[in-house]
Amino acid sequence: VASPSSSTSGGDRSVTKRRRLLSSPLSASDAIFPCVVVSEPSLLAEFSFSSIVTVFACHHHRALQATVMATPKKRQNYDAKNLATKVEISEALKNGESRQQVMTKYNVKRSTLGTYVKNEQQILQAFESEKFHASRKRLRTAAHPQLEEALLRWITDCRNAHLPLSGPLIMAQGEKYAAMMNIESFKASEGWFARFRERHELVFRSVCGEKASVDESVTTEWRNVKLLEHIAAYEPRDVFNADETALFFRALPDKTVTFKGDACIGGKKCKQRITVLLAANMTGTERLPLLVVGKALKPRCFKNVKSLPVEYTANRKAWMTSDIFRGWLQQLDRHFTSKDRKIIMVVDNCSAHNCTVELKSIKVVFLPPNTTSALQPMDQGIIHYVKSKYRKHLLERMILCSEAGKLYQVDLLGAVQIIAHVWKTLRRKLSPTVFGTAVL
Repeated sequence: VASPSSSTSGGDRSVTKRRRLLSSPLSASDAIFPCVVVSEPSLLAEFSFSSIVTVFACHHHRALQATVMATPKKRQNYDAKNLATKVEISEALKNGESRQQVMTKYNVKRSTLGTYVKNEQQILQAFESEKFHASRKRLRTAAHPQLEEALLRWITDCRNAHLPLSGPLIMAQGEKYAAMMNIESFKASEGWFARFRERHELVFRSVCGEKASVDESVTTEWRNVKLLEHIAAYEPRDVFNADETALFFRALPDKTVTFKGDACIGGKKCKQRITVLLAANMTGTERLPLLVVGKALKPRCFKNVKSLPVEYTANRKAWMTSDIFRGWLQQLDRHFTSKDRKIIMVVDNCSAHNCTVELKSIKVVFLPPNTTSALQPMDQGIIHYVKSKYRKHLLERMILCSEAGKLYQVDLLGAVQIIAHVWKTLRRKLSPTVFGTAVL
């Protein structure tokens, strides 16, 4: 660049002024109109044509940069790789593969690959120490690692003993350990449990049943016409429903939290079976005593027991029979007759219920065939709730004994006591809710 000044000092001042102009901050007007405004005419004389072009080009480039930076970029989808894949990428680079080859092979961007290379030592240490599972994508640690280690040992012990675990049980145990360790900030929330499961690859496994198909037209006609005709003359508190269920009283819950890849073995199939008849009225204000059918009329565990919290009878297969059901109805009829009270009893049409009996105070109404799953109130949640609560109490007793180094195995007396307690403490609002769903 030629300068009109012949003196050295003048040339130095010219260069300084040009540099100051080139490095001056870009104003808003510069960004819109890439031009140079010179306030001193003497300064313009010191620039050659090429110098002015250079200034124009510089300001124009900075204006384009400002425009691009003002437009936000749309974030592209990020495919996070797990720990095992990151180790494979590290090994591939060590084996001589170029970064471009690795980027294409594993579908990662250049910036992501650079992050993997930068954190290579941390990735390898996490993989070799087995502190994180190979499928983990984020290497975040727990806020209370000692508590989670103790909880994991407890879960492992329970799974080795084939004890099924639920989320609430694990969360309650976590609260217990937090109190023992004086960790006041810990709260076993649903969010913590979800992260805990993800960190340690815990999964739920369950056995699902199959619901029989129901003819909707039949159930609609029964619910809207026939049943209303039957119960029209009765108060809601005098409308009862009864149903029996098989209870394998030594069986544990069929759903558990376990480690990913665990075979989920629960032991031998339980064969200790009883039948339990449950009956309650529509308002939930009256639950009749349970009728339990066992295999032995006088079990050894009943010895020296003066009274039971249930009505108990027995036959060789522990099934409900027409004779047992007839006897139960007759006894119930005498009870309501003494109270000068008329009731209606809704039951399904299984063969054990088809018995000929004269009753003074009870009217028996049968549900249509193959509609139990839709119309039977007890099947709308009460039976499931009672059996779930029974197994929860059973499991809690087993865990307490296991922690004390003892083996707990429930007998028929213990089973009768647990199921009677669950039935007695049944939430009152549950009955009218399921009656409304199934019947009305």
